[in-house]
Amino acid sequence: MAADMIRTEQIEAFRKRFSRNPILYVTREGAQPEEKLRGMLIGNVGVDSLLIGGFQGIRLEPGEPLVVRTMLDSQVVGFETKVLSAIDDPRAYFVSFPSDAAFLNLRKADRIQAFFPADVSTKARATDGTLLVKARVVDISAGGCSFRSKTRLQNEAEVRMSFMLPGERQVQAGQGVVLESKPLGAVFHNRTTFPRDLGNAPLIRDVETWITENLPYAAVG
Repeated sequence: MAADMIRTEQIEAFRKRFSRNPILYVTREGAQPEEKLRGMLIGNVGVDSLLIGGFQGIRLEPGEPLVVRTMLDSQVVGFETKVLSAIDDPRAYFVSFPSDAAFLNLRKADRIQAFFPADVSTKARATDGTLLVKARVVDISAGGCSFRSKTRLQNEAEVRMSFMLPGERQVQAGQGVVLESKPLGAVFHNRTTFPRDLGNAPLIRDVETWITENLPYAAVG
């Protein structure tokens, strides 16, 4: 009962925040994740529906089921809905207001499983030079990431990371601090945080956007 009350409060809270016209990403039934459609929320319509639009070159059909993801403040919100009807000039769609939704609070630094290469550099312990490490990121959030490497890094070591998020072409680069480096089989598992400072702002923003665009609805809760 308590969990149901919390979920109801969350839904009512994001109903009010939908008046801010956030960008949203829609996936059609049976579509691949990369086939997401970018649009925007135009507003609430009464208590039973939402009005969405801004999609380029596509036409949604009444009755068509959709999965919608958007970011409100620090939360990624995902929900299932269906198209109720369409209007023209400009093209927009009434969709049913969700009876349930899943929430991911980025401020709690929930980490999303991933697997992609990264270049990591840090100050070498024995010299004044730079240690370059090839790594594999295995989870990531706006708060930090975990990566595996053949080299053990010092706890609290400052590192610089560069990588491309899956499906993206832009190279991301930013600073991190190693929280823990421990053996895991033949490699080392490194937990790293991203300092929330001005220099890291572009990295944190782009990671948040990538999560919003690509996080499966089922993984949000």
